[in-house]
Amino acid sequence: MEWRKCYLDVILVPLGFLTSIGYHFWLWHKVRTQPHTTIIGINASGRGNWVNGMMKIFITGWWLCPELYLRRPFDSFSTSRLDSLLEEKANQGVQIYVLLYKEVSLALKINSLYSMRILLKIHENVRVLHYPDHFAARVLQI
Repeated sequence: MEWRKCYLDVILVPLGFLTSIGYHFWLWHKVRTQPHTTIIGINASGRGNWVNGMMKIFITGWWLCPELYLRRPFDSFSTSRLDSLLEEKANQGVQIYVLLYKEVSLALKINSLYSMRILLKIHENVRVLHYPDHFAARVLQI
């Protein structure tokens, strides 16, 4: 570990990638080396981790289906649908934030507007950001 600290101090700090106090680029907080994350849908224990107490849930992706079943077989685990789990957590007072990719409908048919509408109907604690607005931000140049 001594060589790693030396490498950081000698190479990365002078280049501006790190500062000597451990901040990365323009961040106002230190880089976390062991952040706590919960990934759901990988195995049966993932749902147990998610359903337990939380204060906020952040979901992002370029495609999200609210009717997604997280466990199989579907008929045995009807409560494992993503929208029903989000509704359950929202009713418990958890704030849910979803960032969806706003596609150009001429090029990509992932129907993110449908997903946004379904998610917003779940509960008032669910907030959805549809980003980017290609035409207003001049991201798409035709």
